[in-house]
Amino acid sequence: MDKPNLETDGFTWVSGRHTIDQDFGYQQVQNRYKADLEDDSIRIVKDLTGSKLAISFASVYRDQYSSGSRRTIPAIHSDLSSEGVKFSERELQKKLLESKDPDQLEFGKKLKKGNDVAIYKVWRPLLPVQDNHFGISKWDSILEEDAIELDQKIKPTNPSNSFQAWKYREGQSWYFVPHQAPDEAFVFKINVPHASFTLEGEHGKQPTMISFETRIMTIVDSPSKEGMISKFDRKFKSLVNQFNWNT
Repeated sequence: MDKPNLETDGFTWVSGRHTIDQDFGYQQVQNRYKADLEDDSIRIVKDLTGSKLAISFASVYRDQYSSGSRRTIPAIHSDLSSEGVKFSERELQKKLLESKDPDQLEFGKKLKKGNDVAIYKVWRPLLPVQDNHFGISKWDSILEEDAIELDQKIKPTNPSNSFQAWKYREGQSWYFVPHQAPDEAFVFKINVPHASFTLEGEHGKQPTMISFETRIMTIVDSPSKEGMISKFDRKFKSLVNQFNWNT
């Protein structure tokens, strides 16, 4: 296919981006490289969207040694459900309004005023990908029937329970970059389904993939009559109307 379009397909990828020394571990990334990777992710999103105001609000380092929510995730999911988007906006607003950083404070004030926002994720490998490739689906190939209904209603309280699960179906359009390099990054809207997967011949092998991902929230510069959060919520509920979240 042609290079995917962030606006119409829900994702795209870029190359020639910031990389780090390959002699690293979790603590080295957190202490030495995290800020640079986040800054580069913000620049990517600004360049792609034209937004003048964007902020990184959640980053995760993943490898085979991580536990819990920092392990690679083979299940198909979107990072945030419609309620998860609202939860993230509320939590970020509280944090930013207490910040002493003038840029963060400005962002928080715009959130409080009800400015339109959009949320993206920038995902990149820190080493050349040999296994557990990152797969991503075109948003318009997902149907209502693909949503996995949970056994009980969940009110989002943290990032680990703010996601939306999906099941695979023939007819969905999935893409990946073979042996993706550290200077190549996926950029996608926060509601787009994705998963870590293995190719034929990789099953049973010890995974080696190491990645870094950052969530970016932007202020939409051209406000509409209906906010981005509201439009996302309406579209999401039209796809997944069987979800009745507690609010």
